[in-house]
Amino acid sequence: MLFAVALIALLAASAPAQDVLRQLPDDTFMVIELDFRTVMKMVPPEMMNEWRQKSVSQVGFDMLGKVDSMTIGIPAEMMSGGNPDNFYGLIRGGFTLDDIKTAMQQAGKGFETVQIGALTAIRQTEHEGQDAYIASVGPGLFAVGSKVGLEKFQAVSAGGANASGNAMLGTAMADAGNAGFLRVAGFFDDSMKQMMSAQMPSMGSLNTFAMIADYANDFLSLTMVMNSEDAAALEQMKMMMEQQLPMFSQMDTTGALAEIVANLKTEIVGTKMTVSTGLSKATLDSIMEQFSGMMQMAMPQ
Repeated sequence: MLFAVALIALLAASAPAQDVLRQLPDDTFMVIELDFRTVMKMVPPEMMNEWRQKSVSQVGFDMLGKVDSMTIGIPAEMMSGGNPDNFYGLIRGGFTLDDIKTAMQQAGKGFETVQIGALTAIRQTEHEGQDAYIASVGPGLFAVGSKVGLEKFQAVSAGGANASGNAMLGTAMADAGNAGFLRVAGFFDDSMKQMMSAQMPSMGSLNTFAMIADYANDFLSLTMVMNSEDAAALEQMKMMMEQQLPMFSQMDTTGALAEIVANLKTEIVGTKMTVSTGLSKATLDSIMEQFSGMMQMAMPQ
């Protein structure tokens, strides 16, 4: 699973929402997109160098320096106790499959070439957990995921699934738009709504959500858009958020929550709520300094 963890750490893409949607399997309930080049500008250089060195030593390939972006689809089964490793994604980068093979050979990492339907993929053989595969599907474009994930990719590519896209997921992705370096969009099915309603009744009315992060002029802007069946439920969530965030900010040693509260703006129009806030680069640097150990754990061990 080391190969998978390293690849999933590089989320993102910038294709129009409907184009992305048509590339995803029917059971996708959430899409994550991230422009990794912007992330590299946000992370202190010394920390990024450590991550890149760890990527080379553990995986045999400087993915952090080569990958531009990735789109990943999260299957609904992850929310219902199914196999969480049946992930699927599309990587964009300035390298080839042969580049990965050569780098892994030079690093002494074991791998094999396997056939998954019509796709020729490589699989790292020295790892723990479920196998992860990567296959070239176009110039600078790669499908990555479990064996099941790559089988799903072929079904979608052949027009055998999700040719028109899920309507609710499409709504969420339209709310996410194409701006920002990080975009997360998804919807809630009936089972998810029941779980959320048990924790907070007003959340049981939510249909879709979108989160967007953008970074410009040393400022990280954060936006969340939620669509609900009940405008009154949105008002309740807004009130609860405005009451509880200041209390949590008093326990935060980084100053991030206090800054989030100070920059918080909430707007409700009909059955849609938009929440926006942001953080300065100084606060981001403070967070990264305090949690650099946790960030390094996200890389392969």
